[in-house]
Amino acid sequence: MDWLRHRIPILLVLAVSLGVTWLLWRHEHHNAALDLQARLDADLRDVTSRIEQRMAVYEQMLRGAQGLFAASGDVGRNSFRTYVESLQLGADFAGIEGVGLARIVSHAQREGHVAALRRQGFPDYAIRPGGVRAIYAPIVQLEPFVGRNRRVLGRDPYATAERRSAMDQARDSGTPAITGKITLALESDTDVQPGFAMFLPIYGNGMPRDTIATRRASIIGWVIAPIRMNNFMASLYGERPPATDITIYDGLEMSDRTLLFDSAGSHGKPGKAHIAATEYLQIAGHTWTLAIRSLPGFDARAGKDKSDFIAIAGIGLSVLLTLLAHGFIADSVRRKQSEEKMSALSRHLVAVQEGTRRRLSGELHDRTSPNLAAIGINLDVIAAALPEAEAPDLGARLEDTRALIEDTTASIREICADLRPPVLDYAGLPAALESYAGQFGRRTGIAVRVDCAHGGAKLAPELESALFRIVQEALTNCAKHARATSIGVILRQDDFPVRLTVVDDGSGFDLEQMKEAAYSSGLGIITMRELAEFFGGKFTIESNPGKGTRIDVEI
Repeated sequence: MDWLRHRIPILLVLAVSLGVTWLLWRHEHHNAALDLQARLDADLRDVTSRIEQRMAVYEQMLRGAQGLFAASGDVGRNSFRTYVESLQLGADFAGIEGVGLARIVSHAQREGHVAALRRQGFPDYAIRPGGVRAIYAPIVQLEPFVGRNRRVLGRDPYATAERRSAMDQARDSGTPAITGKITLALESDTDVQPGFAMFLPIYGNGMPRDTIATRRASIIGWVIAPIRMNNFMASLYGERPPATDITIYDGLEMSDRTLLFDSAGSHGKPGKAHIAATEYLQIAGHTWTLAIRSLPGFDARAGKDKSDFIAIAGIGLSVLLTLLAHGFIADSVRRKQSEEKMSALSRHLVAVQEGTRRRLSGELHDRTSPNLAAIGINLDVIAAALPEAEAPDLGARLEDTRALIEDTTASIREICADLRPPVLDYAGLPAALESYAGQFGRRTGIAVRVDCAHGGAKLAPELESALFRIVQEALTNCAKHARATSIGVILRQDDFPVRLTVVDDGSGFDLEQMKEAAYSSGLGIITMRELAEFFGGKFTIESNPGKGTRIDVEI
């Protein structure tokens, strides 16, 4: 009886401790599941928002062409080509293959239309597909008129039901409309991607368009933008959510037949998703279904699920409580968790900084470039409409204004590149260094040679950002202080550790004097050193007056 009486309190403490452990385990397991679902929902909202923003940019670009016709009446091939060239389609608009023009041609006008195009330098021009139809809407121009874009000249999108439906919708509403999932006519036998086309109607200059009937009577053609889906998704600013599979379907049906995009490809098909979310998106009068599901490794994004840890630690603490050793173990666990949180917070701050730069760069570019291009077009239209008596004085002012716009556009591009070059996200560090070196050389007149011949495997995004910032800081210091004429940037990532070297032929400096003035003129060196050491790397600098400077980083 004495043996039992002395052990009952110990058994009660053990039972209560295990009960509390079970309650905490269940609570943490439930919260971890909610947190993962919230993160997946946020990822889906972010992708949806970026798609909407990019499609809005495309719509504004087509409306610029529509405005060109509205202001100038009929637009010739050269004027249309000049407009598209002013948009400077490139990496920021990857996915859109060009801006084209489809003209309405009646059956009676067909032969004359074909003859006119052939006289313009297209001897093989013909409306395809053939056959007799009441009206035709052949593509008469798709700029830039290079590569695969040449294949669509003469193609009649109005002859196919899925394209005709979008064209009719755009005509009747006066707003942009897109097709469902199609295979674009410009596709080759390799790298075939699902795609869609965006249409915006062009009405006769000065003709009424306030009703569906008047819009149908006034229509003279469409502005067209063919878009390849994989390239379009790759062009969006921001990183793709890791350890997730994003799929986009045409319409509400989620099947292989309607699949427009799958970020994971064949790697994402096996197995069942742990968590998933779905969003419906209205794009130019068309519905897309966006779905996201978790892949192995997604749980680690939110920090590991601590429910198992709580169960094990709770049982251990329950036993230790009965042995009166709870204080030491609890203190040790808390200290370890605090260190992990501090480390995670530091990395999170770096990621937030780069994410902020990326968003600022993307929004600054997307919101200003189309408007500046449209302003330039409007200036051309105004200049052409000036009376001869006022043309000399006002024409000079218009030329000054156009020069200011071009200078502003160039400045915005430089600011975007300094904030966060998009090429760093979609093409990697070597391509980003090449691009930035070219921009730096044009801006400063200093020749920059980049050697990334031994590229190796792609680095982690955080490390690529840090190495890029080190090069950016080094080149900025050269431009400000070194009076260099040439700079060499060498990246070796084919082995471990990764090596980065920046060498210039500038004036150099005394390292001892630099140490004495560490927080005045040496602030850039401190920044580069801290970036390297943050990732556990080694930073060294060698310099002598009149003999240039060499910076070496190993991570």
